[in-house]
Amino acid sequence: MPVQYIAVTASGVGRTLEPLGGLDRFLPATVRTAAVRLQHEQDRLTYRAAHAVFRLMAARLLGATPSEAAALPVTRSCRTCGSGLHGKPAIEGVELSLSRSAGSLLVASAPAGHPIGADIEHIPDAVFDGFDAYALSVPEREKLRADDVDARLRLWVAKEAVLKATGHGLSIEPSTFSIAGNSCTGLAAAEHLKLTWVGPPVGYAAAIAAPAASELAATELVQLTMLQLV
Repeated sequence: MPVQYIAVTASGVGRTLEPLGGLDRFLPATVRTAAVRLQHEQDRLTYRAAHAVFRLMAARLLGATPSEAAALPVTRSCRTCGSGLHGKPAIEGVELSLSRSAGSLLVASAPAGHPIGADIEHIPDAVFDGFDAYALSVPEREKLRADDVDARLRLWVAKEAVLKATGHGLSIEPSTFSIAGNSCTGLAAAEHLKLTWVGPPVGYAAAIAAPAASELAATELVQLTMLQLV
């Protein structure tokens, strides 16, 4: 089962799509309006870029043209409370997961019925107070050096990816389960998942959780726009 993903900077997405009419050509008014509400310009750009890539990846799997991406209906569903006002975004007929952090983004896609989760995070100089107690299981805390921020972020993105794939989100505390190799232990809903850390922009950590039989392949944004725009 193929899983495609793109890990890229938001500015890179903007440059690639500019000759094709710009980001907004691939976004509905609701996304453009939501982006305007964000305080910082980088956050506004990253939000728009992530949702443009999200829609373009869906369009390719669904056999739609890039110019039809903006019209694809996106729904949300919260596994915890059942609300359609928040939760993981979805487009019928395809599995998708998106993540954005500090000017970069990760979007993954798979055929319908193969749940996936993707997460990307900028690696900070230090983690926040209480990070270990919240994010790491006891065995994980015992193995890590106190100053190993990179390893902590690798575990964090892996756990976020798992919880996105299972649909739980952060309703389950990451400290209650462990990452061992490329598998998850201590969370029954994730036993069928395989973790892969992917190559994001420098200074970031990123991971994708997908069914164990999955084959991951990086794709380029230009491949999503090769179909004729009408």
